[in-house]
Amino acid sequence: MNDFTREAGDLRHESSTVSRFNFLVLTVEAAVVQRFTRAAATYLERENDRFRITTVPDASAGREMLTDEVFDCVVSDYDLPGQNGIVFLRTVREQFPDLPFILYTGKGSEEVAMEAISAGVTDYLQKESGTDQYTVLANRITNAVESHRSEQKLAEQNRDLQRYKQMINSMNEAACIYDESGRFVVVNEYLANWYNTTKEQLKGQKSRLIPIIRDQSADSDPYQALLDGRREQLSGEVEVEFSHRGDVVLEYRLVRLTVDGVLEGIVGVARDITEHKDRERKLRRERDRLDEFAGVVSHDIQNPLTVAKGRLELAKGECDSDHLAGLGTALDRITRITEDVLWLAREGRAIGAVDAVMVAHTIDKAWDIVGEQTEHAELHYADETVSSLSVEADDDRLCQLFENLFGNAIKHGGADTTVTVGALDNGFYIEDDGPGIPEERRTDVFSAGYSTDEEGTGFGLSIVERVVEAHGWEINLTESAEGGARFEITGIELTTA
Repeated sequence: MNDFTREAGDLRHESSTVSRFNFLVLTVEAAVVQRFTRAAATYLERENDRFRITTVPDASAGREMLTDEVFDCVVSDYDLPGQNGIVFLRTVREQFPDLPFILYTGKGSEEVAMEAISAGVTDYLQKESGTDQYTVLANRITNAVESHRSEQKLAEQNRDLQRYKQMINSMNEAACIYDESGRFVVVNEYLANWYNTTKEQLKGQKSRLIPIIRDQSADSDPYQALLDGRREQLSGEVEVEFSHRGDVVLEYRLVRLTVDGVLEGIVGVARDITEHKDRERKLRRERDRLDEFAGVVSHDIQNPLTVAKGRLELAKGECDSDHLAGLGTALDRITRITEDVLWLAREGRAIGAVDAVMVAHTIDKAWDIVGEQTEHAELHYADETVSSLSVEADDDRLCQLFENLFGNAIKHGGADTTVTVGALDNGFYIEDDGPGIPEERRTDVFSAGYSTDEEGTGFGLSIVERVVEAHGWEINLTESAEGGARFEITGIELTTA
């Protein structure tokens, strides 16, 4: 009797979910030993129906079989043709350092046993008379294989867990792994900095986040629900106090960490959103003030403005004065400023419904409105492409955008200004042949209230920028080929009709 091996690649699960063992038996040439080997194989198969046994004649054939196939266990005699079982064991260990190897031999000496242990044998069993020895051998084979499987499974779990730990340490956000008590098991550098300590010192300490999350829910414990598997993740926002950072608003996400179905902890990832929340609160306060301001403009200014215009008309009917024309111009300018301020305060933050809009149609509509200011200004299309372009937009706001840009060109370029509209790969441009805008002032022109024209409201280009941003586009001011102003609006998905 010489060698038994189980082929790991053929795992067939029976109704008991126990996998089969496929063994390879290496026989010796002597006929008596061959008979012993066949008898041993027969008894082993009777002892455990999970065993499937194949035989080969010697250690050389066994090495070839191990090279060609995958096995879980080797059982070898000491006396083998050409080399003994210890030499064969060392050969196997060179290629398969962890493969279970049982030396089953009649050479029952302490010297052989010590040499086998030194060579890395898994188990050592001496042959005896009677069939009971096969029961013992079958048990030793089963224990060796299942123990090896358990070690492999544990090693895989440890590797998986180690990968999670490496991921935690490499993340650019505060991240950790908690145990069942909410204590830190793994901590990355970002999180340690929040606590103003090191990763090593923070391990084992209780998190400040978990108790707050638990206290937020009066009826249930969401963290325990994660531990129990009643939920897979947990996310939200909380305010946590850190000694050297003060009150911090955290956006967190907790996820169960399971390896091969076993809960290994809870992965936590958190992000400091304090500045974001402060900006939200600031914007909310600004919007509230804008709403209040818009109410004042709408009621407290427009009402007396309407009265003033009415009285002006009455005055024109009663007397003739050069001052009345100047008064009318001033009231018109106040009206335009009021309308622009109201739009910025109430409507400039968002757009209405978007639909497919023919760009040329909107351009023509805007030019008809603005062109009434002068008979000599001209609108040109750079090419025919613009005539077929379509864009998803709020038609009213897009028209307002073109109106303000056309009006700005005519106001600064004069009554005979030529305005050109052309297509870009991801948008369009509007340029003129006027005096242009100096490079050092191109950023200022989009500021609300900025104007170089005494009759201008200073809100026209600010409204253009708001309309562009509300659509998710971008605007850039540069110089046209004629030295005038060129506004490029990009980030647009254009289609051709």
